[in-house]
Amino acid sequence: LLSGGGSVPTPNTAAAWAKMVDAYQLRAQATRFQIPLIYGVDAVHGHNNVVGATIMPHNIGIGAGRDPKSAERTGAITAKEVRSTGVPWDFAPCVCVTRDERWGRSYEAFGEDPALVEAMETVIQGMQGAPSGKDLHRNDKVLGSAKHFVG
Repeated sequence: LLSGGGSVPTPNTAAAWAKMVDAYQLRAQATRFQIPLIYGVDAVHGHNNVVGATIMPHNIGIGAGRDPKSAERTGAITAKEVRSTGVPWDFAPCVCVTRDERWGRSYEAFGEDPALVEAMETVIQGMQGAPSGKDLHRNDKVLGSAKHFVG
């Protein structure tokens, strides 16, 4: 289940988000098959849909800094704020390589150099923790999703 841009609870607070996600999960558990939901958000520059959340630079700004440690810290802060709303999955980061600024979403890329984009993958380590996945159970980590690239 995805909460895209603009789909927010009322009031738009971290507590209201957590209550909403919990209600969805309880409803799913009350069905005959009791299949839990996988709930995620598009927190592409911080958990920007939540009032009071930290707004991070878009990936193009992070890439301009060319600092993998900064990208990792950005991922860690975003993960902590996303997880505080009861959401375990973030549909980010965008790992596309943009070479034409006319593309309307070029700001979602870390840059035009594939080596730079690869170096910035540390944002995923910040979000998820150890590459083995052993940290995902922690309440300050979320599952990340590399997206928007042709495979």
